[in-house]
Amino acid sequence: CATGISDSALLRGVRSQGATAITHSILMRAKSRTVRFIRASHDLSQKTIRLRTTNREARI
Repeated sequence: CATGISDSALLRGVRSQGATAITHSILMRAKSRTVRFIRASHDLSQKTIRLRTTNREARI
């Protein structure tokens, strides 16, 4: 599985629309010879990250 961080001919980079981040991924399976393109929406108001300085979760 690969996710596009920057724009390329194959995948669009991460896009932000207000409190939503849009990511594009590609999933390739050699065994079944299938390719899936995935567009995901991430609600940033619900996401957290662990801060190194406090070692606690904080909202984005």
